[in-house]
Amino acid sequence: MAESILPDDRLTLIVAGVRIEASAWEVPPSDEFPNGLKYRFQALDMDENHIERWDNTNDAHGARHHRHLPDGEIEPIENPPETTDDVQELLKEFIEEVTER
Repeated sequence: MAESILPDDRLTLIVAGVRIEASAWEVPPSDEFPNGLKYRFQALDMDENHIERWDNTNDAHGARHHRHLPDGEIEPIENPPETTDDVQELLKEFIEEVTER
């Protein structure tokens, strides 16, 4: 059973005109989620256009932990999270990055 790392299953924030949706769970360790962590952070503008998304849902992109950039490119996340505290730090980094554009 997955247990949310964040205060709610899905956290939605509006920061500097950017809508941020975040979900993060502790899940049983598996081949798909070796650290027992699953997360997805998404940023949208106020017209609901995709700005950026970070997740670890699959490794079909060449890296399990990856970023979907505004131009459609996908690149690995440096220093991927290994603990629940790391996921929360990664969310802070995500918020800083997408609101500074």
